[in-house]
Amino acid sequence: LVDGAKALYEVCDAFCRATKFVYLVAAYFSPGIELVRGHAPDPLSIESISAKYPDVMAKVNEINRSKGVPENTIPLVSLLAAKAEMGVPVRVIMFYPDAAQEKLGGAVDTDQAWAMVTGWSSKIDIQKAMWGGYYEGHEVGAHHMKSAVAGTDDGLVAFCGGVDMAYARWATPSHKYDAPIDFKQDHGTLQDYVPDQKAWIDPSLLMGEWLNLHSVPPLDVAKAGSQWFWHDVHARVLGPGAYCLADNFLNRYLN
Repeated sequence: LVDGAKALYEVCDAFCRATKFVYLVAAYFSPGIELVRGHAPDPLSIESISAKYPDVMAKVNEINRSKGVPENTIPLVSLLAAKAEMGVPVRVIMFYPDAAQEKLGGAVDTDQAWAMVTGWSSKIDIQKAMWGGYYEGHEVGAHHMKSAVAGTDDGLVAFCGGVDMAYARWATPSHKYDAPIDFKQDHGTLQDYVPDQKAWIDPSLLMGEWLNLHSVPPLDVAKAGSQWFWHDVHARVLGPGAYCLADNFLNRYLN
């Protein structure tokens, strides 16, 4: 699955299908990211998800309305909350401490992301994960993993690769800024939680995070913009490999 537009659509589709569980290891985690954008006749449209999963979208819209989020959008946090409220166990492991989450690609810090998820639904089981172990006392680890597993009536559907559930990862293979990316789209979901970050992405500094790592002296990511045209690859995994990813999640979760 090349680039975030395709990868996040397929993750959304699998989460909508989930009846047994949803497992998510989020190396960088922006709960408000919109998984699906664009409209019909685009095959990756919101309408295509709504047509296939009307009950799920009805619940997502109900949650969106309760949080002041526009209907007929699919923020990750709303979808996770919808599935949890519909009785599907949802477990999330997210990066910790703040330095990894906030400064290296998550756009919001651990407490903000945590507050958003727990505020959307008390039924989501979310755990903070150490990154490399430089905080003692945290029992689970993410270690830069970006994986997800959905337990469906047809078996497991799993994902792993380079596309984070985070800001700036949604991109099309064209990587054209005006087709069809709204650089403020994700921030609308987070505005009540991070009012200081609504204008975080600066369209004049599209490679801000990359510049932050390579500039001398280093730039401040929060002022430098976002690597909006993030180019990466994700894999959809079925069969025995999907069970390996589920087992990996359990190892992270339990140990």
